[in-house]
Amino acid sequence: MALALQLCSAIAVTIVGTWYLWRSVARRVPLEQSQAHGHSKLALGVGVLPCPLTMLVLSATFSYSSLGIGLVLVAVMGFGILTTIAAIGSIGIALKRVIAISLAPGRSRYVWTLQVLEVASAIIILALGISALTAVSLN
Repeated sequence: MALALQLCSAIAVTIVGTWYLWRSVARRVPLEQSQAHGHSKLALGVGVLPCPLTMLVLSATFSYSSLGIGLVLVAVMGFGILTTIAAIGSIGIALKRVIAISLAPGRSRYVWTLQVLEVASAIIILALGISALTAVSLN
């Protein structure tokens, strides 16, 4: 079951990465108008992926009949993951604001920089999806 979820999640991330890359390269809408929506598909694809370490902890606690301890450990791990993701997201938003202020919106350098960053992030998402697909297929 976990392998099937990992496969579905890897496929979803790969599809979303491909779509983001296509959208960022073949842009017809101005960059500022398209930033407001479209990221929920990636969050759904990544959210479906079960954490291997969490699955290991739960499996170990089931085998030792310690479900309460396992749930506490999973909650602590979840809080750590939540904190890390929130920190990285906040840093990304702050960096975008710094770039926007330093490059003065409306100038060609500003638009070019945001487009390069958008293409680079789409390539990273696609690479992560392909990497996850490769890892799942090797199992």
